[in-house]
Amino acid sequence: MIAEPPQAPGTPPNDGTATHPPVKGGPEFWRRSFSYITGMGMTDEDRAQFERSSEEKKIEEECRKCEKQRDYLMKYSPIVRFMLSNVQQVNGEMNSENIKCMPCDTLQSGGFSPHYGILLCQNRLRNQSHMEDTLAHELVHAYDHLRFEVNWDDLKNHACSEVCAPYIWPGREEVV
Repeated sequence: MIAEPPQAPGTPPNDGTATHPPVKGGPEFWRRSFSYITGMGMTDEDRAQFERSSEEKKIEEECRKCEKQRDYLMKYSPIVRFMLSNVQQVNGEMNSENIKCMPCDTLQSGGFSPHYGILLCQNRLRNQSHMEDTLAHELVHAYDHLRFEVNWDDLKNHACSEVCAPYIWPGREEVV
């Protein structure tokens, strides 16, 4: 019996059961990429699968980048560290477990929920300073919720918290 030759990186197994996208830079990656671009050698089902796997990979990369920037800001940003310290003083705990990076469908950069914590919209944040502003803004809401027991269904309460929260300075993202 003759053993199968080793597979080149990025090529699917010989039995045709490949379910994961090929390794970036491998021959199968380039074959699929050029087939998609030119429209040759791909069925409609292959095109749909290529688009799905590309979108999944983009979401995973955005999440890793967002989490890395979040962790950096929580460690080094003066405003974020100040707000984390103040939240802790009112018996709150904000950490990477309740400050989540996720994709958002709406045009927002983040949000606060008293039940779930802080959401950072990984696909809406332009850069690290935008994330810093967003995180500081949402941490003010967390602080207000803990310190003043804000009723988020009452528009006056909600408006007071919004007035206290810093906003994203127009043009700040270009300064960085």
